Amino acid sequence: RWQGEAVTLGNLGVAYTELGQLALGTATHAQALALYRKMGSRSGEALSLANLGEAERQLGLLDSPAGRLVEAGALDRERGVISEPV
Repeated sequence: RWQGEAVTLGNLGVAYTELGQLALGTATHAQALALYRKMGSRSGEALSLANLGEAERQLGLLDSPAGRLVEAGALDRERGVISEPV
């Protein structure tokens, strides 16, 4: 049940962000992130962190997006999706 809801929230977050409704985009991505964490989905968590970071960056925030992208990268490295930095 949560998987479908998390995917839908993530897609809505992307749509809101693309439409410039950044507050709705960040809120929706945060909801998706919470569900992915609850499910233990590392891939969903990484994707949500990256999407949330991008929406926050577009809002003009600086610190939280950088931290979220670092965390997303760490999750992807942990899963073997991207290699360790050299």
